[in-house]
Amino acid sequence: MLIDGRRQNLPGRVNGRVEWTATSTLALSLGGEYRSSRHRPDHFHEPHLGGRAQGASEALGDFRSYALFDLAGTYQASEPLQLRAAVQNLLDRNFVDYRPYPLRNAPSTTSDSNAYNNILEPTRLSLAVSASL
Repeated sequence: MLIDGRRQNLPGRVNGRVEWTATSTLALSLGGEYRSSRHRPDHFHEPHLGGRAQGASEALGDFRSYALFDLAGTYQASEPLQLRAAVQNLLDRNFVDYRPYPLRNAPSTTSDSNAYNNILEPTRLSLAVSASL
């Protein structure tokens, strides 16, 4: 899409979840999310450069797209006791991908900017126990 003569990516997100009740006491779910690539504006905030990207958009292009998956399960151990577990970022996608680029006003000087717009956590396991009294 062109806005003011410049290409703009509209942020896109698609997500979904499949849930399965395996038994009367065990339920599982698998979820996923896809985020499309996003426009890296000229004025993107780079704190170490005084708040301006200074050429990152020309050298690196748009922020990268990504997909995330998570897995969760619930087990009803007894009437009052329930156990839950979840793994977020199941495939351990790394969102730290800094790449060098020459500064617009000083091409012999390089800086770094992340290929992703968001830095998300690596694989994370959550465990929970709940009891009804």
